[in-house]
Amino acid sequence: MPRTINSLYHSVLLRAKIYFKLILSRIDKKQDNKKIMINLGGGYFFKRHWKVLDHPTKWYTYKPKAIDIDFDLTSKKPLPFKDNSVYLYYSAHVFEHIPDEFCQDILNEIYRTLKKGGAIRIMLPDFDKAHIQFKKRNDKFFKTNMLLGKSIEERFLSYFATYLIGKISNKKLINDFNKMSKEKFADKYTSTIPRESQKISGGNHINWWNFNKFDKRLKRAGFSKIYTSDKGKSKYAEMREHDFDKDYPEYCLFIEAIK
Repeated sequence: MPRTINSLYHSVLLRAKIYFKLILSRIDKKQDNKKIMINLGGGYFFKRHWKVLDHPTKWYTYKPKAIDIDFDLTSKKPLPFKDNSVYLYYSAHVFEHIPDEFCQDILNEIYRTLKKGGAIRIMLPDFDKAHIQFKKRNDKFFKTNMLLGKSIEERFLSYFATYLIGKISNKKLINDFNKMSKEKFADKYTSTIPRESQKISGGNHINWWNFNKFDKRLKRAGFSKIYTSDKGKSKYAEMREHDFDKDYPEYCLFIEAIK
């Protein structure tokens, strides 16, 4: 299909999806208000009974009405939901794009707004996997469309600190990697990234996560039931369908936490 026709087809299809989403949201309003399910940073996510909370930027542009709730997760404002009102949160490939200083507040707010027995499911790049594979010098692991860069060092940086590609020599990166603990190494590199750079290039990875880091943060927020999961293996049927856990699952960590 020629590029112009293909582009037109996708544009028409997107508009149709938004149109039907608006119709269904009116039909399902009463039911959805009783069982609130939120996709955090979901962008163009179309799933009946689910609402998308996201924030348009110069990097992430969305057509009108595509997002249900316009909210900036880095605003440090309370999430726009009442205490104990949300049944499920789903977050895929979001927290690696958020500077670390905002993440605890977000998790605190998620806990506040969840109903008892409600949960959050998180999917994002697992730094432990990248660290192990870089130590093995497994170049094949890092050859994916998810990552930028030409060398294995650059693609490793892209996993958690995209901004630093071309700004750190391979020699220094390897030296720090060998001398420092996994956590100190990752913290050092992500903390040096200028926060204003993320406003310009929001698609960059600016944070690192593994289970231990999330476990500590989730417990600090108030969660006690925290466990790892796998693709399509949520304990909640609403998050086991094909619309979930789709992008680069082989590189990802899956976590669920129940209030």
